[in-house]
Amino acid sequence: MVIEKNKIVFINYSIKDEAGEVLEDNQGYAPEAYLQGGNNLLPMIEQKLEGKKIGEQVEIILSPLDAHGLKDDQLIKEYTFEMFEDKEALSPGEIAILTGGDEVLVLEKKTNSCLVDLNHPLAGKTLYYTIQVSGIRNASPEEISTGQPLQQSQPSSCGPAGCC
Repeated sequence: MVIEKNKIVFINYSIKDEAGEVLEDNQGYAPEAYLQGGNNLLPMIEQKLEGKKIGEQVEIILSPLDAHGLKDDQLIKEYTFEMFEDKEALSPGEIAILTGGDEVLVLEKKTNSCLVDLNHPLAGKTLYYTIQVSGIRNASPEEISTGQPLQQSQPSSCGPAGCC
């Protein structure tokens, strides 16, 4: 079976920056599932995985424009403490949640406000992906209609989320 539209695909991945620092991965954990063609991954990643088989590994380099965009200085904003769900957890370098549910990076805490960055945390970065395909199955009609996998386990796994 190959990766094509309306297949549930199970992957292990690693994302590194230009210096080779791991930014995110799921190595050592159950593979992550996604619906190919469901717009759950960055478009370039879905494109590069199309036609791959179980066991194949793919190396992908994404420019900021193909990933999460360039940093936008207009997305650096100052908000009063009332705009945050948890006013006590506001520290520079930490992620905070605005009352509307948006996550922001706190840059500076002032007397009555915080300077925050609304850019995606990976905006402006070239990203280096290593993706290992560990499973592929047909998506159910419900998964196709919702655009997401309903069960996370691989067809041959012996427990939830691939755990034994």
